[in-house]
Formats: sequence, C-alpha cells, structure tokens
Amino acid sequence: MDKVKVTDSSVIEEIRENIPVATQAQKGLLNAGSDRFVKAKGLAITEKSACIKLYSAVGQTAVVALVTTGRIEGSTCAVFLLSFSMANGGSYSCIIKKLNDGLSAKFYYVKDGNKLSIYMLSSVDYSVTHISPLLESGSFSYHLMQESLPEGAVQIEIT
Repeated sequence: MDKVKVTDSSVIEEIRENIPVATQAQKGLLNAGSDRFVKAKGLAITEKSACIKLYSAVGQTAVVALVTTGRIEGSTCAVFLLSFSMANGGSYSCIIKKLNDGLSAKFYYVKDGNKLSIYMLSSVDYSVTHISPLLESGSFSYHLMQESLPEGAVQIEIT
C-alpha cells in the first residue's frame, strides 16, 4: 500500500476547516442516522443516600453502561460498569463491576412480573451521577431520576 504525504500547509488547513466537529448536536464524520454517537446524561443530587432509578426493562433487553457517581473531586468519584440483560421469558442477569477506588454506591434491582428495574443509592450528598451507554438494545427505558427505593428491592453484589 502506497502512502500519500501532504506537504502543502494550505491543503492541510483546508481539510481541517471542512472536517465536521463531533458535539452533542452533530456527529462529526458519522452520518446523521448513525447510532454510534455516545451520549452521556447526568443528574445532580443534593441529598445524601439519594435513590436514583437508572433503567427498567420489559422483555428482551441488553444494556451495558458506565455509571459514574460521587463528587468530582479527585478520587471521590466512583466508576462502575453496569451490565444487565433480560430474555422474553423473564430470566435475567445483572452484573456490576467497580472500576476504581472511588466512593461506594449500592445497586438494587426490582423484578415485578416481566418488568426489571435497576436503582442506585449514592453514598454522598451533592453527588453527580452520569450514565454513558455502551450498548442499549431491546425494550428498555432510561430514567436517571430520583425515586424512592421500592419495597422488596434486592441488592446487587458489586465485584
């Protein structure tokens, strides 16, 4: 394979000026219909031990996301990898992995018939929680809203 080397700085500047920029509103070099643009959504909470509903699913679903929570002050922000899936028959799997030494948080699930909901309990006040989805497929709803933890919630082990 032959390589092309551009040495004319005016050509390089012309290319640089015409390359689309990736922002929340536009996808840069991706086409407008592409779903490959990663979106991150955030929620600020002032109460300590606030409960945040992250996702719910009905039927066949697969979700993998990075969840960050805590104060953005050095090592106080925790990063988790959330993975959950559900089959049409109602069987499900939910895995949470902690990726750093930041603050702790507790995760819970509630199963009600064919509906599965995921909640997170923050451990600090004035926390900021962000979700950056890596995979979202199927019949899920994205919530990221403060809500009371329902009775019968089951804590998910964090590894």
